[in-house]
Amino acid sequence: MPYKGNFRAAKGSLAVYAMSLLLTFGLNQLQKVFEHQTYSPKDPIYSKLVKPEFWYDKVTSFGPIKPIPGHVKTIEFSRGVEPENSFGAEHRCTARLFLAKLLVQLKKHPPSVIVIDRWFSKARPECREGEDGTDELVAAIQSMPMPVVIGLDEVNFNEVDGYCPGITLPSNTMILKEKFDFSGSNVSYGLVRFNEDMRKIPLGWFAYKSCNDASAANNRTLIPTIDLIAAYLASRTPQEKILSKLGLNSNFRSIHHPFSGFLRDDELLNYSAIQLLCGKKDPDPERWKQCSNNTADDLKLSELGGQIVIIGDRTDSDMHPTVIGKLPGFSVHANYVAALLSERVFLPIPLVYQILLSLLWFVAIEVVFKWQAARPGIALLTAFGATLILGFLIYSFLLIYCGLFAVVAVPSVMAIIGKWVSGRFGEKKNKEISHENHASAAAAANSSDFSGNMSINSKLPEQQTSSKSGDDQR
Repeated sequence: MPYKGNFRAAKGSLAVYAMSLLLTFGLNQLQKVFEHQTYSPKDPIYSKLVKPEFWYDKVTSFGPIKPIPGHVKTIEFSRGVEPENSFGAEHRCTARLFLAKLLVQLKKHPPSVIVIDRWFSKARPECREGEDGTDELVAAIQSMPMPVVIGLDEVNFNEVDGYCPGITLPSNTMILKEKFDFSGSNVSYGLVRFNEDMRKIPLGWFAYKSCNDASAANNRTLIPTIDLIAAYLASRTPQEKILSKLGLNSNFRSIHHPFSGFLRDDELLNYSAIQLLCGKKDPDPERWKQCSNNTADDLKLSELGGQIVIIGDRTDSDMHPTVIGKLPGFSVHANYVAALLSERVFLPIPLVYQILLSLLWFVAIEVVFKWQAARPGIALLTAFGATLILGFLIYSFLLIYCGLFAVVAVPSVMAIIGKWVSGRFGEKKNKEISHENHASAAAAANSSDFSGNMSINSKLPEQQTSSKSGDDQR
């Protein structure tokens, strides 16, 4: 019966659309469960096309949508280039002395804000003679004529057992470790913790000042990140006003962080710390103490004047996966600051509305395939073209004018492919069924003809016998 075929086709379409939604919106969760690698621009094209990160990066990294580099520049410390022992979890000894000498040189052409993507422990380090740069670093920071933002060390819910045994923390809350107090009126402290989803700009986190506070659940405060602090100091706008301007006041208080795109490496100027200090292309890291005002690269230092300068380390432990590949922590912070200053921040449409929007899109795809049922190839091209054009227009409108984004292209493309494949299988199955029906009908017709002939032939002897009897009577 016809209705059975229609019911079978409807079930096939619903299965295709359901799988498209599940594969798309469950993709990130599946990656976490099975510990799959995150998106990288070096992934094979067939792998990238089904990942939301690929489409997100394409939409948020061009034209008026992408962040503007503006006045954000970075200075990096690299292993093998900077002096030995200038790294470490608490940045002790040589690290402090080297940073102090670098800051003194930056005063020649003062940046607008300096952000130090490091934290410093409260206890003075035990260093070899002549290598404890704590006093020099304190003096350098206090003498800077611009705001200086310094990171805070903390532990989150994954690390709390080793620091405060027996305490459980929610995912949006930390416990602060004791910091070194530089006691400068120009110094601000902020958290450096990223979101698990690197597309999100961290605005702030809840934090306790000690294990005792966390145990008693007392004095939990909302502390901004170095990214938000740098943005409002550079714009000379109070924190509340910059959040209000971006429509993020409620997001800041509820720890629902906004999204943004990323700048490419060639769009964000980066400087070598030792080259700024010693002024040579390949300076000897063992002779950095001899570098002075006479050896510093004054031309490059002048390029940092009036800029937001973010200083950090390029180490294997501080590389983070983003939609454009792995980036060092200081570069990620630079992207976030640039996004906040250029107002390139976006909020995702709630999942329920994303699914509803996808369902509406699926209805349009179904209409196209019904309209071109006799020409599945044309239906495939039409659906793809409509998805690309309308998807681009809707994405652009939502992002530019509403500051919102949705993942619709991925399930739509998957649905189109699934619909075309299921249509081809359905067409093949219908041909087989039609062929079987024709064969059955032909067999039935032959059987009917054969039965009719047998009936006629069986009647002939009876007629002959009856005729013969009649002759005998006569």
